[in-house]
Amino acid sequence: MKVLQGATMMAVTISWLIPDVVIYSRYSDVVTSADIQEANRTFDELVKDLSKEHPVHLIVDRLEVTRDTTTLSENVKASSGHEKVNMGKVVIIERSNSATRVISNFIVAAIGQLLHFDYKSFDSMRGAMDYLASYDPRVSVWAKHQ
Repeated sequence: MKVLQGATMMAVTISWLIPDVVIYSRYSDVVTSADIQEANRTFDELVKDLSKEHPVHLIVDRLEVTRDTTTLSENVKASSGHEKVNMGKVVIIERSNSATRVISNFIVAAIGQLLHFDYKSFDSMRGAMDYLASYDPRVSVWAKHQ
């Protein structure tokens, strides 16, 4: 958790869920443009040595987000540059009754159109993994061994 002048800033955790197949990013508290930029720097570092042969999927877990202070243009700028990797599916996990879900779905849909990636939204990790497993057999094989 980052702390600035006694105030808690949003935590961003990003790592491989399934090495070279699925990246899992977890956001909580208040989302800022700095958080998005940091997550994208970490994403770029994780995929820098991968070939473009197989797609890399991204799960964005926003279940613990209380507020999102980012703008569409900040998100587009932070998310651009992923052409170095074969971007697979982007899956957003967010509460279905969340006040931020409508806004984040709009932002992700706009970014997806601009940067040419597919996304889907779910309210659980199980739904996200079932969706990815139906799309990519590498996820299905991993899920069977968990």
